[in-house]
Amino acid sequence: MVEAALSNSARSQVFIYDDGLNDAWQDWSWGTSAEYASTAQVQNGSSSLAVTYDQGWGALYLHSSASLPRSEYDVLQFWINGGETGGQKVRVVVADENDAFLEESVEVTAQAQSWTPVEIPLSKLGNLRLINGIAWQDATGYTQPPFYLDGVALVNLALPPIATPPPVAGPSLNVDRTAERHPISPDIYGINYADEALAQELSLPVRRWGGNATTRYNWQNDTANRASDWFFENIPEENANPELLPNESAADRFVEQNGRTGTKTLMTVPLIGWTPKTREVNCGFSIAKYGPQQESDPWRTDCGNGVDGSGNVIPNNDPTDTSLAIDPSF
Repeated sequence: MVEAALSNSARSQVFIYDDGLNDAWQDWSWGTSAEYASTAQVQNGSSSLAVTYDQGWGALYLHSSASLPRSEYDVLQFWINGGETGGQKVRVVVADENDAFLEESVEVTAQAQSWTPVEIPLSKLGNLRLINGIAWQDATGYTQPPFYLDGVALVNLALPPIATPPPVAGPSLNVDRTAERHPISPDIYGINYADEALAQELSLPVRRWGGNATTRYNWQNDTANRASDWFFENIPEENANPELLPNESAADRFVEQNGRTGTKTLMTVPLIGWTPKTREVNCGFSIAKYGPQQESDPWRTDCGNGVDGSGNVIPNNDPTDTSLAIDPSF
């Protein structure tokens, strides 16, 4: 975390939030609730910006209607207050002129009932020419209680440029163009889950069955578990003729399509010892069984995310709530 008493010697500055959002900026947030006139905690003026992460990895994303030249600013300044609880972990990241977030980021931790000044040199947020937006993203993967921002600004403090380290000589490389070579294996080229028309058009060499849900896929009842991606729920694959199972499962249809298009199959096989026990929709962390949790499926409200109200992972849930044990014979 970068903390500092905010400097008053800015040569130029643009306030993004100061008792309200600058008219040139818009809220492009996701998984987050923002209240722009909160009076619960106020650093200066009449209000502050209250931020609540409703989903893990959600973000308050403030986007500028016009790209700002990075050369005119060298520091992002703001105040942050953790409210009643504190401890919120926030990842600060910027977006370039293509609305792409840079990989570089700075993590900030909010303090309970205390306004902390934060001053982040833009050099710590990556090398970019134009600034299109700034995001304060949840850094935990879980929901977090409200925290508050105030006095958000880009400023020019005329900081000295960061010295560029001298180049380091690399190894001497030589390429022998006459040496014996071999072609790249065609099995390197492929696509996940391409539809049949596209596979035909591309003469697709390999198609891959995979992804998180296939880790526990049960080919006998055509059902997969979504794990932490979606409340640890067993969700049946779409199947027009479930009475024919285990024949005509999604896995069968995947392989059959590949046969029609002359495509090799790269198949995922469940090896972790558990697989969905039935085609019924059920979940690994029932709120009725394991108690209140930070999040629940809005459509299946008994299915929680496995994290209790204090932010602790619920231990020792029963795997047979959703799954049956399997061995290599499966």
